[in-house]
Amino acid sequence: MSYTLKEVFTPESCPDWRTFWYVLSNFLDDFKRSSSCDRLTDEPNPIEEKINSFLAATAEQLAKNYQLQIPLWVYRKIYALKEPFFPSKLKGDYRFFALKESPLAFSARNIFVTSNVLDRY
Repeated sequence: MSYTLKEVFTPESCPDWRTFWYVLSNFLDDFKRSSSCDRLTDEPNPIEEKINSFLAATAEQLAKNYQLQIPLWVYRKIYALKEPFFPSKLKGDYRFFALKESPLAFSARNIFVTSNVLDRY
């Protein structure tokens, strides 16, 4: 069975960033096997501002990557962070790469990651 973003990402399943990355990795692996617009359509319940913004960026980027309809909820203003956020705690020159490489779905929300943030091998 393929789960949706809303089903997978809950305050209980993602109480912190460490757990979030684990849950995200599993979701991405599963999404790669069974990509569907339906899996991104429903807006996840609030968890934490940065996680919610990251999920909006993820939903938008996955829709773009798999040529699916982008869900409208991802464009809500609440998903744009006020301060720049570097989830992997990059320092120095690595921040420059994140600023330069970050996909638009992430940088538009003030989230700066490397271009391969959603890649799974």
